[in-house]
Amino acid sequence: MSDEKASEEKTEEKTEEKVDEKWSQEKQRADQAEANFRKASTERDSLIESVSAGNEKMAKLEQKLADLAETQDVPLEDLLDPDLVDAKTIKAVSTMAKQIREQAKSIKDLKELADGFDKKSKTREAKSEKEKTIEKILKPLDKEFGAKFRNAARKRADDLVDEGKEKQPQDVIEAMTLMRDCYKFVVSEAEKKEEKKKDTPTDSGTESFQLDASVPKSGSRREILAGMKKGFFGKT
Repeated sequence: MSDEKASEEKTEEKTEEKVDEKWSQEKQRADQAEANFRKASTERDSLIESVSAGNEKMAKLEQKLADLAETQDVPLEDLLDPDLVDAKTIKAVSTMAKQIREQAKSIKDLKELADGFDKKSKTREAKSEKEKTIEKILKPLDKEFGAKFRNAARKRADDLVDEGKEKQPQDVIEAMTLMRDCYKFVVSEAEKKEEKKKDTPTDSGTESFQLDASVPKSGSRREILAGMKKGFFGKT
C-alpha cells in the first residue's frame, strides 16, 4: 500500500471518528434534554396538584365563612361589623379572610409557574419533533453520500435560505430536495479538490538534467569535462 493511500485512509478514519464523536455528543445533549423535560413535567404535575389542593383549601375557608355568617344570622359582608357580631367572631373572620387572601395569591403564583412550564414544554416538544424530522431526512442522505458531508450540507442549506437563494422548506419533501442538492454540491466540491491534488505535480526539490544534451558525444577527457561544466553550470 502506498504512503499516499495509507494517508488518505487515515484521514478518512479520523473524519469518521469526528462524525461519530459529534453524533455521540448530540445524543448526550438529546438525552439530557429528555431528562430535563421529564423533570420539568414532574414539577409541572406537582404544581397542578398544589393548585388543586389550594383551590380545595380556599373553598373550605369560604364555606366556613358562609357557615359562620349563617350561624350569626348576618350577611357575609357584615361579619366584621362590631355592631352585629362579637369580637371573637370578628377575630376568627379576620384570620380566615387573611388565609383566603394568602391562598388566592399562592394559587395565582402556582398557576403562573404551571403556565410557564406548559409554554416551555410546548417549545421543547416542537423542537424535539423538528430534530426528529431533520434526522429522518439526513440519515438516508448520510448513507447515500457519506456522513462526513452532513455538517457542510446543513451549513450550505442554511446559508442558501438565509441569503434568499432558496425558500424555507414547508414540508419534508421540500426539505429532502434541498438537502439532497446540498449533499451533491459538497460532495462534488470535495471530489474537485481531490482531483486538483492529484493533478498538481509534486516538487521533489531537485533539478533534472538532460545529460545527453549537455555531455559531448566524443572528444578528449578535458573537452568532455569542459562541456559538462558548460551544460550544468553555464561556465567554461
